[in-house]
Amino acid sequence: MNSIQVERVSGSLGAVVTGIDLRSATDDASMATLSSALRDHLVVFLPDQDLDLDQLEAFTERLGGRDVTP
Repeated sequence: MNSIQVERVSGSLGAVVTGIDLRSATDDASMATLSSALRDHLVVFLPDQDLDLDQLEAFTERLGGRDVTP
């Protein structure tokens, strides 16, 4: 298993998150790391992800849900 890396891209907004495969990122530790990156950087880039629609929806639900607009 690769370790998740979070690298800030500019100032206080944005980070690139690598070392995570969103197709299988279902463990609590991976989701906690990703959620923390979102809180800390407000925007995260997740490069090189190859998700079909079902995988994207499953990941979105795991992250906190969809069809919710703040």
